[in-house]
Amino acid sequence: MYYQLNFVLCVIIILLGIWVYNKTSNRIAIYIISAFSLFGLSHFASILGVSRSHAGVFSFLRSIGYILMIVALIMESIGSTKKDI
Repeated sequence: MYYQLNFVLCVIIILLGIWVYNKTSNRIAIYIISAFSLFGLSHFASILGVSRSHAGVFSFLRSIGYILMIVALIMESIGSTKKDI
């Protein structure tokens, strides 16, 4: 049940990220969408039972997701997330 709930929450965050990006063109949304896509992929693999045999791969994907979130927060803090039009 844990993985299913986390997967559903990831999908909701991804959809909200797409909505926010379409409304604001703020690039932080792209980083959030990318990170939570990786988290969701990991949760989906766990639901299917694949993650145990490929634990290293999914740990790596989650690590990339965390790095994307860190980059997004740093970009937001320095004010470089607005898309140049």
